Amino acid sequence: ALGVRLDEALSGRVSCRRFLADAVPLETLSALLRAGYGVERRSGPVMQDRPVPSGGGLYPLELSLLVRAVRGLDAGVYHYVPAAYGLELVRPVELPRAFLAYLFMGQPWVAEAALVCVISFAGGRSLPKYGDRGYRYALLEAGHVMQNLNLAASALGVGCVNLGGFYDDELATLAGIDIEHEIPLYCSALGLPDAEPSDRMDMRALDRGTSP
Repeated sequence: ALGVRLDEALSGRVSCRRFLADAVPLETLSALLRAGYGVERRSGPVMQDRPVPSGGGLYPLELSLLVRAVRGLDAGVYHYVPAAYGLELVRPVELPRAFLAYLFMGQPWVAEAALVCVISFAGGRSLPKYGDRGYRYALLEAGHVMQNLNLAASALGVGCVNLGGFYDDELATLAGIDIEHEIPLYCSALGLPDAEPSDRMDMRALDRGTSP
């Protein structure tokens, strides 16, 4: 259980661009993923209920993780498997900070985070039914997933900063995604924060690239 009221999670949600070097506990990561896109229950042999709305109940999104420092996991790239409540290893690999900063278009705080969550869209699940409108539904759904991750992170004392700037092809290759059939949409860098949520002015200064 996340253990805080919704208003507390909302007031604590702020972009974090200063992370500690400490590893995130595996149980914390598990709670984040379950809140973001986990399977809550099955309503039939195929249908799965999750904590976000999805057009036609098709759930066309996938979550991948670029892991630097999670206690109980080796560094590497993982794919979240909600139906099995677990992770599958895509590739064991150390993720150099300089490479991560490059991958996310020079955003230096990404390289300090314990992990990056990548939300991608597997179009084959929803485009046959909805056509081009399926892209709109996927973007809406990705926003729901990210807000859940943000609020769960706030409740669990985890810092996060959402990311829309990255090199699509390189990120897809690293995450083991076939970009012809699955598109990275939205990412979040997560880790233990090195600043209080109320320390907003410092974070705005970091946004401007100046000293606080």
